[in-house]
Amino acid sequence: MSTTDAASSTDAAEVVFDVSGMTCGSCAARIKDVLVSQAGVEEAAVDVASNRATVVLAAPGTVDGLAAAVEEIGYGLTHVPSGRPA
Repeated sequence: MSTTDAASSTDAAEVVFDVSGMTCGSCAARIKDVLVSQAGVEEAAVDVASNRATVVLAAPGTVDGLAAAVEEIGYGLTHVPSGRPA
């Protein structure tokens, strides 16, 4: 692992979003594909049952643009602040 990779993994932040408009596994897969293609996103998981997306960011504060990217494909993405019940 390079120094950059080590720094990236220690600064990673998990962020949770509510997803609107998602109705099936294909929707979830499409949203996940868009999320993981965004700069700063290390991992993404999208759950149809809970209408939630969990994103691991390379660094805190790289949330900008995620909602816009998901909205471009017809879904909504709203950040769930830390501490809010699931």
